[in-house]
Amino acid sequence: MIVIMTLVYATVPVIMVAYLLHLFYKMEEVSVWLKCWLIIVAVATLTGSMWLIYLAIIFVGMNLIPKDRDSRIFYFIALLCTLPKLPFQIPFPGINYIVTMEFQVATSLVLLLPIYIQLWREGVTKSLLDKLVFVFVFYCMVMDFRNDTSITQTMRGVVIYFLTQWLLYWPIANNRGDLKKFLQGFFLVGTALAFEAIVEWGVVWKTYVTIIQHIDAVTIPRNQMAYYFRGLGLRISSSWLGPIPFGMFMSSIAVIAVYMHQIGFRKHWTRFGFAGAALAATLFTDSRGALLVFIVSMYASLYFLKANKGWKTTFKVLTVLGVIVVLTNLDTFYKIDTSGTFQYRADLITYSMDAFHSAPIFGDVHFRENPVLIANMTQGQGIVDIVNHYLKVLLQYGLIGLGLYVTIWIVTIASVAKRASLLQSLGDDRYQAGALLVSLLVGIAVVIYTTSLMGYLQEYIFILMALASAYLKNTADVTSAAGAPSGAQPHMKTAG
Repeated sequence: MIVIMTLVYATVPVIMVAYLLHLFYKMEEVSVWLKCWLIIVAVATLTGSMWLIYLAIIFVGMNLIPKDRDSRIFYFIALLCTLPKLPFQIPFPGINYIVTMEFQVATSLVLLLPIYIQLWREGVTKSLLDKLVFVFVFYCMVMDFRNDTSITQTMRGVVIYFLTQWLLYWPIANNRGDLKKFLQGFFLVGTALAFEAIVEWGVVWKTYVTIIQHIDAVTIPRNQMAYYFRGLGLRISSSWLGPIPFGMFMSSIAVIAVYMHQIGFRKHWTRFGFAGAALAATLFTDSRGALLVFIVSMYASLYFLKANKGWKTTFKVLTVLGVIVVLTNLDTFYKIDTSGTFQYRADLITYSMDAFHSAPIFGDVHFRENPVLIANMTQGQGIVDIVNHYLKVLLQYGLIGLGLYVTIWIVTIASVAKRASLLQSLGDDRYQAGALLVSLLVGIAVVIYTTSLMGYLQEYIFILMALASAYLKNTADVTSAAGAPSGAQPHMKTAG
């Protein structure tokens, strides 16, 4: 009976979303996506076998999803969070395990690896952003070898970094498809999880936790499967198994829903219903940081409110002034925050300095063992929770790692914003997808200062950066249009 009820809670909301998108927006990909979703979730719920889940992924990838590059990338994005990560140690003769396989890794092997092989054969040239991402991934991989210098662990590290980061980034960064369509993929999976999460909150039943509890040999920490209540009730997390990162994703989906008429959907009042559902899911995570993503992203979208340089300059000045006001009034936030959230984050930076000064350039892979951190920041779960991703990069990979990481964020946001602004000034509607992408990137970039990359948050960030790289490549023709002689008409496109 429990299995049947779990399957109902996991699938009925998704079916309803698919029906609404087909009814109001005639979204062509919905039927195939729904079949893939239902097959994978049904196999996971009814069998509890990781091997059968892998076979289900292979089946839908080989038989249901079209073989062209754009379709495979779209469905990879739209199926990204179908199940939790489900870490599973793949056995290998003579070794305990060869690699820890996760759900999104298995999906990328089926859908993205063929594209990667094709790109490797074609010898595609890397852009500046691609090179920065590659150097950062390679640097982190080398630095992590300090944790275990054995040949087995070294080879395992190479495989893991390739599967979890570079394979995720490179095929998407070189797609020639419509960025609007890929953002629709995020909207599709996000809206489905929003409706499912609302049901989860209403019936106080963590659907995906119930699913994974009977899956063989899956290693998931107990605290990710626990039921937590605060404020509005059950803190939902859906397939992300973490309320804070899930709330951040839901806030992004709410932003996409508000602007869904700019990414290929017809203008219809139901977008406010979808945005409301995503915001409701955000609120039910009871995460203030997640709600901040929505606020910051919506604010960033105002940069593209007008095409003229006067407005954009004014926006920048107002933003700088706003940041100064906030920074000079941090004590006020500490006083009004009775939960101690702001104070904990301030103390975390203070007590992390001992670990930083012990290895400032390259960082320390064992920074969590620092006695000052342990003595002052250990929480009730017996861990030091580094709720600041930039700080984590600094402590683990040093100033070099943080410098590379921050540079990637700056180059990504600045380049896409500049390109979208140029397209907007030329009246090219491709700016709309770029403007939305900038808003999403800014919202996440700001708020990961207050949280760690749990759930699918790292994958979400890598995909957004890959889409930014693809956007810059696919709109490169606008630079020649901008330099055309006076009176010449720029080439207009409707693709994202």
